[in-house]
Amino acid sequence: MDKVNRFHRKPPALNKGQIVYALRLLLLLAGAVMLVEVLGFLLFSSNTFQDDFLGKLIHTLLTVILVFPVLYFASYRPLLREIDQRMQAENSLKLSQEQTEQRVVERTSELVASNQALQAQIAVRKEIEGQLEVERQRLFNVLNVLPAIVYLKAPDYTIRFANDRFREYFGDPQGNLCYRLVQEQDQPCAFCPRYTVLDEHASVAWESTLPDGKIFQFYDYPFVDVDGQEMMLQLGIDITERKQAQIELEQRNRELQLISQSEHQQRQLAESLVQATLALNSSLEPEQVLDLVLEQIRTVIPSTASAVLLLNGDMAYLARSRGVPGNPLGLQRLEAGVPLQSLPQMWRTCQERRSLLVTDAELASEWESLPGLDWIHSAILAPLDTGEQMLGALILVSDQPDFFQHDHLELLRAFAPHAVLALQNARLFDEIQTNRTRLQALSRRLVEIQENERRLIARELHDEASQALTSIKVGLRVLAHRAQEPAAVQLGVDEMNRIVDSVMDALHRLAIDLRPASLDYLGLVTALQQYTQSIAQTHSLNVQFESLGMEERLPLEMETALYRIIQEALTNVARHAQAQRADVLLQRYADKIVVVVEDDGKGFEPVAMQTTGRLGLFGMQERVEMLGGRLTIESQPGCGTTIFVEVPHGA
Repeated sequence: MDKVNRFHRKPPALNKGQIVYALRLLLLLAGAVMLVEVLGFLLFSSNTFQDDFLGKLIHTLLTVILVFPVLYFASYRPLLREIDQRMQAENSLKLSQEQTEQRVVERTSELVASNQALQAQIAVRKEIEGQLEVERQRLFNVLNVLPAIVYLKAPDYTIRFANDRFREYFGDPQGNLCYRLVQEQDQPCAFCPRYTVLDEHASVAWESTLPDGKIFQFYDYPFVDVDGQEMMLQLGIDITERKQAQIELEQRNRELQLISQSEHQQRQLAESLVQATLALNSSLEPEQVLDLVLEQIRTVIPSTASAVLLLNGDMAYLARSRGVPGNPLGLQRLEAGVPLQSLPQMWRTCQERRSLLVTDAELASEWESLPGLDWIHSAILAPLDTGEQMLGALILVSDQPDFFQHDHLELLRAFAPHAVLALQNARLFDEIQTNRTRLQALSRRLVEIQENERRLIARELHDEASQALTSIKVGLRVLAHRAQEPAAVQLGVDEMNRIVDSVMDALHRLAIDLRPASLDYLGLVTALQQYTQSIAQTHSLNVQFESLGMEERLPLEMETALYRIIQEALTNVARHAQAQRADVLLQRYADKIVVVVEDDGKGFEPVAMQTTGRLGLFGMQERVEMLGGRLTIESQPGCGTTIFVEVPHGA
């Protein structure tokens, strides 16, 4: 509005330039008059002429003629020019004034609209601020009812805000330092995460025990206040009761864990004993049984070394050992045998028939250290007692004193009867093995006779039947040429030919089943190739045969036995396994021949199958045992069957 009123004021007074111009005009006018008067005086100096009317008229005309041009060119014309310029300036000024007034009006309207919008914004902002105040109050109410202490901490450790729970617990902060009010310390806490939270802008969770013994879980978060200052929001939850419950729970868990460990140890002991029993009964070879005994002991009881000492009258000898470094002289003596009385601890164990614990060999008066075994510092011994006879003792030793405890002694004592049973079985097996060797020799002879008979029958069937059928076929061919009714005779001849071919094929297969000629003349590999191809075509079975290292032929009896074993295995696959595929591997190593027959059939339970008394499996087992080998059958329902045969054979 000031700009509008400015253009409606009265014109201002003459400025300095206008005053100078007016004075110059007056001076020119006065100078012109004076000039005219001087000229009139000079030209018309007589009084007569001056008084004459004509003189006055001339004087006047002269004045006008002289003064007017001077005034016109000296003053009026510049004045007109200046007036014209001033009028143009006034018009321009007026136009500018009108434009300015228009802009003022428009700007005024804009300002009014802006003012109205600003007023509306102010109203909205006031409304928002009111809502924010409500929300802020609501937030404060929420913070006040939280079951946690909440406060804002500035970088200088001053508390800027605290909720009611904080005030109830610590009192009114009043800008106090947090470490003084909360931790009751004169210096900032060493564990305070201030630098991590504010400098690295990372939240932190931590626990702290307050001076009154309360345990709090704190959560610190970086926070920027409304004034832009970085602060730290800290929440603290009293977890004292939870911690106490946790401690009680941990204590209870430890107790339960001890109970569980005890039960687990007992269960593990029982399972270990069961596994040990199964493992010990998995072999009846004396040497293997001794190895299994020591192996199973080491799985149950830790030790540096273990040994089995057996008795032979009054002598004790080392039957097996594990973990003894090198071959010290003392070990060699034990392997050769030493008097039982020279081993006081062993003698005591066998005489008293009870287990013995030696915690420190250097302190034991009855401990006898053998050469090269002076590193033994503790030991446990358990007798191998059948009840009727003392077989020997199990011994575990350690290079550390006080290594074994009574629990270890009890474990060894519990394991000893299983070892005794395994050793007894091994001894009985050794006796049976001797008798069985004689039986196998007899069976081998019977099998040889049987094979000779089969070879003779195969030769007779092949030679005689084949020749007879060939003669029949030749006669029928002649008959076909001489018959009076060619069509009918030809049909009969064709039928006879078909029958004859079938008989020949049957006789040929019978001969192969009895004794394939290729086995005698071409060897085991060729015979098996022919047989696998034949059984694959006959039973629609995908049979893959592979031989490795079989460039040289084996002894005839071994080739025959291996052929019959593989023949029986594939026959079982074709008849019973319901398989789609069978793989046969024949491989020669430096000291043995390995046969593997594997199928993808329905499988079976080997233990249950053995009780059925099937002659096929029994025959395979007998043939393998005749060769001094081992037969292993791996199978279970739905997973196919794999047969492993290992037969010793020197290079």
